Amino acid sequence: MRLTARPNWLSRKKAIAISVVLVATGAACGSSSSSKSLSSSTTAKLDRAIPQVMRQVGIPGAVVGVWSPKGNYVRAFGVADTATGAPMRRNFYWPIGSITKTFTVTAVLQLVDRGKVSLDDPISKYRADVPNGDQITIRQLARMQSGLYNYVDDPSFMEATLSANPTNPYREWSPDELLQIGLSHPPNFPPGTNWEYNNTNTVLLGFVVEKVTGQPLASYLQQNVLKPLHLDHTAFPSPYQLPDPHAQGYYATTGQGPPVNTTGWSLSWGWAAGVMTSTLNDMHTWAPALGKGTLLKPSTQAQRLQTVPTAPGGSLYGLAIQNYSPGWLGHGGEFPGGNPIELYLPSQQTTLVIFPNIYPGSKDPDRQPAVVLANLVTKIITPGHVIFPGLPALEG
Repeated sequence: MRLTARPNWLSRKKAIAISVVLVATGAACGSSSSSKSLSSSTTAKLDRAIPQVMRQVGIPGAVVGVWSPKGNYVRAFGVADTATGAPMRRNFYWPIGSITKTFTVTAVLQLVDRGKVSLDDPISKYRADVPNGDQITIRQLARMQSGLYNYVDDPSFMEATLSANPTNPYREWSPDELLQIGLSHPPNFPPGTNWEYNNTNTVLLGFVVEKVTGQPLASYLQQNVLKPLHLDHTAFPSPYQLPDPHAQGYYATTGQGPPVNTTGWSLSWGWAAGVMTSTLNDMHTWAPALGKGTLLKPSTQAQRLQTVPTAPGGSLYGLAIQNYSPGWLGHGGEFPGGNPIELYLPSQQTTLVIFPNIYPGSKDPDRQPAVVLANLVTKIITPGHVIFPGLPALEG
């Protein structure tokens, strides 16, 4: 199905404002990337197509970064604030949502490398209160096969935190509170028999890191993951806070009025599964480090990349890393206010990072900004490796 309708919440003036914002030179490039730009023809295609598709789907603003041996492309598009029309900027801080999972599980895998944890350990070794805990392994938690109940699905939690008009969006949640919700419900299926994306899994893994190391998860990540890679603008905030400068974030739900400005809503409810913040530059470094296993032993990275299907015909999921057909490795995030994605294509040494400032609250991939934009960009930059080849085409 072709998506052509323009959302009624965008005035004509603001729709026009969703055009390419070519921010000053000095692209966000790491030392491993070429300093040259993509070809003028490829650049022109992206400059034209991205804002057109943003209008079709209703994305106020986005930052897109591509780094490859063929050249780089770093752009900010549209508006950071629909009320003022302030332009999107490349140097903003962003919530990264579930990309946090890749950091937490990297910490667990480092402990595997050090002989402190085994992927086949039962979670009962670390917490005695987990249903089926003697049957659920660390590997199953990291690969979303535990069968535990996802605390974000709890109706009361949803009403307080994740609905279009939540009753308590600024609340600071403790990790124990999150687990109390998830572990109070019966499991959804026996361990290892199915796959289901689940924040409860990764929050438990955060507890494993803290129990084994004797230090807060944020502290461990700072010392052992962020510092070695010089991710100086990535943080695990407690209490939750998004640094300045940043865009406004929006949450759109069909039939429930205009998008809600979610800026300032707490993401503490994600903790080890979704609380972190970062920047385009840092995600440019993190995506290939994650895909190549820079901080892990090769044998451990090989285990990380052992995947299971998420759904018939869908992508494959490893240990907090997604293998998107055909060959892109990475992870995305979904939360009220954003839908980031970071990706690395080993066969072409290409990195793609996208930060839109809206999430539609829909599981329909045709409406998810990260999905739509990643599909469009990869059609142009890697036509033999289109990340979501089954997605109905949106023409820019």
